Amino acid sequence: MALDSGTYEFGPRNGELLIRTGRAGAAAKAGHNLTIAVTEWSGTLEVSDDHKQTRVEFKADGGSLEVLDGQGGVTTLTDPDKRGIEDSIDEEVLKKSEITFRSTSAEHGEPDGPIRVQGELELAGQRAPVNFELAVEDDEDDEDEDDEDEDDEDEDDADEDEDDDDRDENDDRDEDDDRDEDDDDRDESKNGGDESKNAADDSKTDPADSKNDADEDKNGGADHAEGEGEDEDKPQDEADDANTDEEEKPWEATKDTRRLTGSAVIKQSDFGIKQYTTLFGTLKVADEVEVTFSGKLSQSR
Repeated sequence: MALDSGTYEFGPRNGELLIRTGRAGAAAKAGHNLTIAVTEWSGTLEVSDDHKQTRVEFKADGGSLEVLDGQGGVTTLTDPDKRGIEDSIDEEVLKKSEITFRSTSAEHGEPDGPIRVQGELELAGQRAPVNFELAVEDDEDDEDEDDEDEDDEDEDDADEDEDDDDRDENDDRDEDDDRDEDDDDRDESKNGGDESKNAADDSKTDPADSKNDADEDKNGGADHAEGEGEDEDKPQDEADDANTDEEEKPWEATKDTRRLTGSAVIKQSDFGIKQYTTLFGTLKVADEVEVTFSGKLSQSR
């Protein structure tokens, strides 16, 4: 999956930078394989049509490491244990120094292939060459979010069906109530028929008044018909508005759902770092540590 030319920026808001350590020594089984997160960092990838101009850069705060997890070991790694490891890194290993990487070359190779990066890493005040590859992958998190959205839509449809059923039941009850009221009205009308007949003789309608009443009824009927026409136009207007809203969301079609990933193996001894030891030197952190990077692609300019 080829990348368009431009600048891509990464950081804790859209990616993660992790360090994974191993264990060594006679008492290695007693230790833990650690997963450590760098919580303050930034990365930049500048892609150029001229491959020689493509550039990669990373910066990280050596005092922002947080122990996330520890696998293996005789006992479970507790929160106080994690804090103790973090203090040891700050005081004895990295000493809260800045970590930087700058590429000296970044070859694209095939359009859909990885970017092969070579550069220089500054760690604990010393520099050494580091090589790694960056690859573009589909973002599984976005696929999961799309699946969740589809599930939400299905739930909404089910809720609408339930609402329709409830409205139908209410309409049936209302119709039954109306029929009962009509029956009561007919009974009352029948009992009062004689009184109505007598009252009709005493209250003859003036023909002129009847004509005026008829004209008013006629005009009222025309107004009512016009009102119904306006109501019929409303659904179409609302549909046009909805279509306009959808047309005004072009970013949904151009959303990039890919991630840039990479990993590098670093030897602590290349930077003059002594392996952290405990249990009288029988348990130590392995010299080689793996650094992994993953970030959502978002072109900044």
